[in-house]
Parts: sequence; structure tokens; C-alpha cells
Amino acid sequence: MKHMVERGHIGLICMLLMGFLGLIVSGCATTTREFILDSPRHRLTNGFRLLELGRIEDARREFRSALKLDPNCCEAYRGIGLSFGMQERFEEAFKAMNQARLCAQGEKEKALANVGFMRLTTLQKGKNWIDRTERFFLEALDHDPDSFEAYYYMGAAYARAKMFPKALWAYQKAVEIDGPFREKAQSELDLISKVIKANPHSELGQNIALKTALTRADAAALFVRELHVVDVYREKGIKYLSEETKNISVPEDIT
Repeated sequence: MKHMVERGHIGLICMLLMGFLGLIVSGCATTTREFILDSPRHRLTNGFRLLELGRIEDARREFRSALKLDPNCCEAYRGIGLSFGMQERFEEAFKAMNQARLCAQGEKEKALANVGFMRLTTLQKGKNWIDRTERFFLEALDHDPDSFEAYYYMGAAYARAKMFPKALWAYQKAVEIDGPFREKAQSELDLISKVIKANPHSELGQNIALKTALTRADAAALFVRELHVVDVYREKGIKYLSEETKNISVPEDIT
């Protein structure tokens, strides 16, 4: 009987110890999980995803949280710079991007900082902006000759400057390198190929050709501009605006 009681006590003690150990392990797992979810990398991933969604303030909050966790997180400065650029707050944008370049350690980080400058100059479209973008592009390639991001955003800059053959070349290089968003690069490459094939003559036609979807208004404007409908009407002495609408100003792009 005595032995049975002792065995009962031992069993109870073992159960208590196992429960205690379970609590410790569970507590450690929770702490580890919280640490992973609140890591600089997690914050950066959230930040760049939010930028793509246009949630700029939320994105900047994530980047600043990453900096609190790691004051030397250069990518966070790059994200902050881009967020300011998307709001056309270029003085703050370039200041943050300069911090990203100054703290960059490896060649990849240095290349990405220059890509950040490329994106800002493209957004700003200031004086000689395409030349400045090309200089940052070459600096990025000095650090990382196979930088997918450099070729992709150089393609975007050329497309915005209506330099379509160069845009085609840059996007082709990006697709060949096979970077993080290759499908998007392929989509842009296909679009630029169609623009070159269509060969629109007017600026309006080029802008509309870059759209992935065509509205009824776009189609009408493109018809007027590309086929010079207004000029034909004028030559024939035909009024192309009715008496009721003659006082309405027509956008310069489609007259």
C-alpha cells in the first residue's frame, strides 16, 4: 500500500513537471513567433507591399518600425524615400535616399540605393531627368551588373520618356535576368512591343498605347488625333462642333 502511494506521488510530480515544461516551451515558442513577426525583414516586406497598394502612410510606418528594430536597416531608408517620392515630397525623398546610399554595406545594397534614385528622378521628371536616371542606372550596374531592378526601372523611365526602343532593350534585359517580378517585366515588354509595332505618331497616341485598357473616350481621342479627322474637316469646310457645343473648349491634345 505504501509503495502504491509513493508511486502515486511520483506520478503526480511527473505530471506537474511535464505541465511546467510545457508552459515554458509554449512561452518560448510565443516569444520566438513574436520576434519573427516583429523583425526588420517582416516590416520591410509589409512596407514594400503597402507601397504597391498605394497605402503610403502605412508603408512609411512599417519602414520606420524597421528602423526602430534595426537603426542600420538601409532598405528602410530606401522605402521611406520612395514613399515621400510617391507623394511628390522630393526634398524629403532625396534626403532619405541619400541616407540609404550612405549606410549601404554590400554591392547589392549600393546598387538598390541607386535604383531608388532612379525611381525618384523618374517620378520627379525635373530638368534633364532622363540623363540623371541613366547616370544612376550606370552607377547601379557598377555595383551589380546583373541588377534586375536597375534594368526594370530603367525600362520604366524610358517608357515614360517615350523612348520605346530603349525601353524594349531594358525590359528584355530584365526578363533575361529573371528577377523578383519577372512576370511584370514580361508584361511591360509585351506592351512596349505592341506600342512600337503600332507606331503611334502623336503624343496622345503614345500615351494611350501605354494603357493596358482602352476607354471609349480614349478610342475617340485616338481616332481624332491619329487620323487627323479635324484637319480633314477643316479642309472640307465642315463644322466638327455643333452649334450647341461650339463654345466648349476641346482639349489641346485632340484638336
